[in-house]
Amino acid sequence: MLYQLFFIVFCLTVTTYGENEGESCAGTCTDIWGCSSAILDIVSGQDLPPCTGPGNEHLVCCMDNGAPTEDAATVDSNQCEPVSAELTSPKTGQKAWDKCIEYQERFVYPCQKTAAGTARGNNCFNQFSISTRIVEGTDAEAGEFPHMVLLGYGEDIPTVKFLCGGTLLSDRFILTAGHCTFTKDYGSLTYAASGILQRSEVDESKVYKIKRIIPHPDYKLFAGYNDIALVETEKPIALNSRAFPACLDVGKESEHQKAIATGWGSTENYGDPAPTLQKVTLTKFSDDVCAENYEEDGFLVKGFNSTTQICYGDETTSKDTCTGDSGGPLQVQNKHVSCMYTVIGVTSFARACGFAGQPGVYTKVEPYVPWIESVVWP
Repeated sequence: MLYQLFFIVFCLTVTTYGENEGESCAGTCTDIWGCSSAILDIVSGQDLPPCTGPGNEHLVCCMDNGAPTEDAATVDSNQCEPVSAELTSPKTGQKAWDKCIEYQERFVYPCQKTAAGTARGNNCFNQFSISTRIVEGTDAEAGEFPHMVLLGYGEDIPTVKFLCGGTLLSDRFILTAGHCTFTKDYGSLTYAASGILQRSEVDESKVYKIKRIIPHPDYKLFAGYNDIALVETEKPIALNSRAFPACLDVGKESEHQKAIATGWGSTENYGDPAPTLQKVTLTKFSDDVCAENYEEDGFLVKGFNSTTQICYGDETTSKDTCTGDSGGPLQVQNKHVSCMYTVIGVTSFARACGFAGQPGVYTKVEPYVPWIESVVWP
């Protein structure tokens, strides 16, 4: 995609002349890298309206400037044209899938008021986030993973121990791991923090008291199976362009050899928690390799279960999730719904973290979608 962008920018530079930066066209003359709608046009194969003058390179006629921004007033989606068919998919009647489409309409391409009436905004971020490389991870950026939640234990917000991650599914429900619902040292989950990038951003305006903890009915403490749970907050979580739900894998995603794990966990085995949300791209291990790494024992009495578990890690480097990443999502960029992540797994456990060739185990989301739907969208 980057090659395509550079090629088109080069063509614009050498073949066209027009207005200067900041001058009016159908929109405003803007550097291509500052115009998200222009980048979307490139990705979808559409022609760009050039806007280049002598001494001013890489300008396009950007429809973002003077159009809605993420701070503009949002109105009912029915007041705007539908999201382009190239960027979305039809609803099917399945609750989890239809909610994915709804969240994209509301938060990625929201219907907003403009001086000329209403238009679809563009808050797309992760479409163009390239995670090349949590152990051996990199810092995420603000708004890159708007569904991420930090989960904590304790009675007073200033002293809460935030030790697990989770995924926003709605304004009241969060997906996490079953083993995150209770700790020996700190008891049950009590708080969830949403819309944050750094641990230092946690304050009362972004922290929500947990009302109800719902482990999967087949989850058992000190066992490695069905390690998945839902938590419900006492009051609705404030949703916006920096904090909104992810999609769930409902079977439309094919097998992914690469997936992204995110969390605020340790960046090395037995290390300190990360101050900033980390992201790392992991590689899928075959079921046979997973079974070899996770044989029958007291924790996995039947060994690795390929129906409800998946393994990801790295064959040659120490890329991995680690302590404190538990409950967070394993996700892929949705091929059918632009700028939305699909959660395919929940970070569960590993023998150790940060060792090449030793994958971590993730609870596979798809088999649990009917249960999730029955709780979150009954």
